[in-house]
Amino acid sequence: MDTRQRLHTLIDELSEHDLKAAEKLLGRLQSISEDPVRYALESAPEEQERITLEEEAAVREADDAIARGEIVSDDEIRRTLGL
Repeated sequence: MDTRQRLHTLIDELSEHDLKAAEKLLGRLQSISEDPVRYALESAPEEQERITLEEEAAVREADDAIARGEIVSDDEIRRTLGL
């Protein structure tokens, strides 16, 4: 039995509930295989580097600034850069 036939057999044996999940998974696989950049991103290994305490503090500081409304709009950045 070749791979395609085996997949058909597996699909035929799935419950109705599992068919929905399989459809989503196969759809995702198909969209990834059609876009090489997306495939590279999806198949890249997870980041293994730990966040340092300094980086964690910087993220908290940025989150706090956003919560206080201390943000700069895209338009303001463009004006500042003359774009």
